[in-house]
Amino acid sequence: MGRNIATGRLALAASAACLALLATSCGEGGSDDAKAGNGKAGNGTAKEPGESSGPTPGPADDAPAPPSGTDLKGMLVKAEDVPDFLAPPGGSKETEVIFSGDARTFFSSDKPACQVLSGSMLATPQGTPRATAGTVGVRGMGQQKPEEAEGPQDGLDKAFDAMADMRMEVVSLSSYEGDGARSVIDGYKDAVRRCGAGFTIDATAEGKKALESVQSGGSGSGGQQDGPMPVVSLEAIAVDKGDDAAAWVLKVGEDGITLPINVVAVRKGPVVATVSSTSFNFSGNGKPPLDVAQAQLDKLTGVS
Repeated sequence: MGRNIATGRLALAASAACLALLATSCGEGGSDDAKAGNGKAGNGTAKEPGESSGPTPGPADDAPAPPSGTDLKGMLVKAEDVPDFLAPPGGSKETEVIFSGDARTFFSSDKPACQVLSGSMLATPQGTPRATAGTVGVRGMGQQKPEEAEGPQDGLDKAFDAMADMRMEVVSLSSYEGDGARSVIDGYKDAVRRCGAGFTIDATAEGKKALESVQSGGSGSGGQQDGPMPVVSLEAIAVDKGDDAAAWVLKVGEDGITLPINVVAVRKGPVVATVSSTSFNFSGNGKPPLDVAQAQLDKLTGVS
């Protein structure tokens, strides 16, 4: 009878996300245009996208200021930096807000210890960033070969099969004052250690809008996220990159369908680069985006 696709709204929403991104990706290489978000300085003052102002170093503090939003935007990984990475055009206010400092409040967990992992799907910045930037892309298109379908159900099955090697990858950069970047990585490590038994992710209205925006490639017409997302398992991934790093794979499960989300967060000086890879292989397998994380590290020129 073919696979049961009536269950698991999350799986269907993820499928819509991939297809929508495909529709907006072709030939654009648009990660250049991803908007820097509204970071927040250490004193809590909101910053405009790309604004580089912040606490002025005193006479005894000659360390360079953390990168501004404009700096981070210029260092974002691009389509040509990673094989088969297609990034849709940026520029919409809806996608810009995903990488803002306030995005850390868009998602919540039923377990406080797991809160910092609740934004894994969109790699939302954590802590109190001075500035942020980000982009979204799709990988795996090069392996797709259209097949002729025999009837609606066969066509649906083939569509799911064609997506098995595809994944949506979100890249965010966030810069911090003082020990902020180090604290973010430490927080991730602690949460991964404590949340292996699973937890539940829920989204605020802003979080739902952010998910919809990614699913629609920035057009704001993605599928509605109308309920909590249960994380059935969480495992740490060994990673040795940058000055420090944390990585994990969490599996969101519903009605027998599991959707793996692999995340790598690496620190270079005051900057944290986070890469989230959502696989559309509903068997529950996925690939940690280590190559994208390394490519992003290589782009952080002048950061120490």
